[in-house]
Amino acid sequence: MKVQLITILLAVPLLNILQGLGILSVSSHCLVDQKSLLLQFKNNLKFNSTLSSKLVLWNQSTDCCTWEGVTCSTSGNSGHVIGLDLNSESISGCLQNSTLSSLSNFQYLESLNLAFNNFSSSEFPAGIFSLTSLKYLNLSTSGFSGKIPSSIANLTQLVYLDFWTNNFSGTISSIHFENLVNLEYIDLGLNLLSGIIPSSLFALPSLRKLFLSYNNFHGSLPNFTNTHSSQLDTLYSSWNNLSGSVPNSLFELQSFSRLTLSHNKLSGEFKLQNLHRLGNLTYFNLSFNNLSLDSRHNSSSKFLPPMLKELKLASCRLRQFPELRNLPSLITLDLAENQIPGDIPNWIWNVGNGGLQYLNLSVNRLEKLEEPYVIHNLSWIDLRSNHLRGKLPIPPKKVYFLDYSNNFFSSAIPTNINLPAAIFFSVSSNRLSGNIPVSLCSATNLQLLDLSNNHLTGNLPSCLFTFSDSLGVLKLGNNSLTGNISGIFENECALQTIDVSGNLLRGTVPESLAKCVNLEVLNLGNNQLNDSFPCFLKDSPRLHVLVLHSNAFHGGIMCRERNGSWENLQIYDIASNYFTGNLSQNFAVWKAMKDGRNDVNILGFQFSSFGNSRKTYQDAVTINIKGKQLELVKILNIFTSVDISNNHFEGNIPHTIGNQIQTFSDASFERNKGLCGAPLQLKCGGVPVITVNYDEEDPGENIKWEFVAPEVGFAVGLGIVILPLILNKRWRSFYYERVDHMLFKVFRIKHQKKNIHGRIKSRGSRIQRARN
Repeated sequence: MKVQLITILLAVPLLNILQGLGILSVSSHCLVDQKSLLLQFKNNLKFNSTLSSKLVLWNQSTDCCTWEGVTCSTSGNSGHVIGLDLNSESISGCLQNSTLSSLSNFQYLESLNLAFNNFSSSEFPAGIFSLTSLKYLNLSTSGFSGKIPSSIANLTQLVYLDFWTNNFSGTISSIHFENLVNLEYIDLGLNLLSGIIPSSLFALPSLRKLFLSYNNFHGSLPNFTNTHSSQLDTLYSSWNNLSGSVPNSLFELQSFSRLTLSHNKLSGEFKLQNLHRLGNLTYFNLSFNNLSLDSRHNSSSKFLPPMLKELKLASCRLRQFPELRNLPSLITLDLAENQIPGDIPNWIWNVGNGGLQYLNLSVNRLEKLEEPYVIHNLSWIDLRSNHLRGKLPIPPKKVYFLDYSNNFFSSAIPTNINLPAAIFFSVSSNRLSGNIPVSLCSATNLQLLDLSNNHLTGNLPSCLFTFSDSLGVLKLGNNSLTGNISGIFENECALQTIDVSGNLLRGTVPESLAKCVNLEVLNLGNNQLNDSFPCFLKDSPRLHVLVLHSNAFHGGIMCRERNGSWENLQIYDIASNYFTGNLSQNFAVWKAMKDGRNDVNILGFQFSSFGNSRKTYQDAVTINIKGKQLELVKILNIFTSVDISNNHFEGNIPHTIGNQIQTFSDASFERNKGLCGAPLQLKCGGVPVITVNYDEEDPGENIKWEFVAPEVGFAVGLGIVILPLILNKRWRSFYYERVDHMLFKVFRIKHQKKNIHGRIKSRGSRIQRARN
């Protein structure tokens, strides 16, 4: 409902613009030359006729002013095309010169929308520069690339400009926009733009909304020189490399209502009290910079704007709760990853006159909840990674997301817990005891349930495997659960991750598990299961991780395989069981391990998030490398591991393992002078065997240190990197945040951007998309 309302509010000004332009009227008759130009333009485009709802219907026999996507003028230029809307028409391929030529002939065109198509990295369509009457231009999510030409300055009538989600690169300067005095809306977000943001951009007299997020802009934010006359009310410039301080002139903009500068490199001290000068401010996000936030205030003045609805101050080095009791409209509060100690004050549950919906206090130093307290209308509660003790706080029935993980809660899970609306519930890594209450199975909307790393006992409720067709992640590992995995999986099974490792489970693995066609991670390790190898999973199309480690599995591992069997398997751990057989005869060939991956992804489960966006819960698994356990807190799809140790296999090493080896580069075999044969360039014919003669009295004197030194260096280097990842949770969080940032910067064209494209095709508003 909230997203729909925002969408309507954003649509009203746009409809007013289009109505003022005469673009909504279709009562005129098409001119012959205009129809000819439109058909020529259509014939020069490549589009999927089965997905098209506009172009496919254009034909010679009907009035072109009645065509879907075409608007004609009804004024003195009656019959001329003034509006062309071809968004989401499955247009693909590069724009040809003939296409641009026909486009440039629409001299009366005032509105052009080519959004949500794929122009295959075409450069900016230069033919647009001749359309000097253009007032509305939307090229968002269209696959354009290259630099934005300075000739865009010719479009002096522009009011609305949207280039969101393309591959535009290079810098922008004052030449691009300084003459576009009518511009009210600019969106350059999610491109590859770099350089310094020109101050002239903020000086445009009519500009109201400016979106610059997800680029590579650097340097300081320019000061505002026209603060009294500026119409700017929205600035989004998150996920860049901006540095320096937050300019004071920003807080003199009287119309300002929405500001986000999160995920940059801004530094210095920021006084939160500055916000009181922005009387119309409704949304403020300063999270994840290098700032030190001063939350002290003068009690004789207003501390924060009373209209504030969303306040996000994550990772701002806060050491205390800001005074928030006088914010009657607050809906969202994010104070995550700060340094706030002590109690969660009981007044916080009444912020926003009890209307607070989103509360994130994760990764602080909080120890307990101040009594008495009542949690009212919150739909999102995140208290993970604190030092909270005592009983689990009882959530409200309407809660949507609930994360109490990584604390010291020590009670049992309430037997009457009621989560009818919840899609995410995690209490992992606490000290919870007792049984898993069957009442959890009434939470039929759950997409993720994580009870792992506690002291839970009793039988595993069978309903957990079958109670919902929406449950994607079930994690019960590292408890003391007993009994069998007795659930019967249904055809509607949506499970992607099942982790029941580290318990006392017995019995067999249900063959109905094969119905879970979305299964990616199955971890049954370290239990007391007694069964044969689960060949019924061989055709699970998405299975990446199979862990059967340390059970009583027995018999052979040969399955009647065919093309496509185990095609995505990348982590395979069947060690410490009672498997038998001749490996050289029955060891499988796995495509994902042999051929590798061309793209980089992290295994995880996407679930609906606050504000209709999507979040990813990342899978984790513990593997054994040379007898040492290593927890992979993120599983890259390019990581592969095979562990078949401590069984009763016989025969030769399988040639299929050699075929994995064939994919390694020459550098993988350096300093092994005795190795020869493919994939090395050195052939094996006539190569002597290298031996080392040791002095019987003191073999240490003849150690070949040129061989040992690299190994010692590797071991020390591995320890420097790996040990902090294993032992220090906060270091690990910091490290992987940087990995995410690197992957976004390096691979976002192939991977991250693809996901973002999918996300922004939802029906959410522009502002809603940008802020998430």
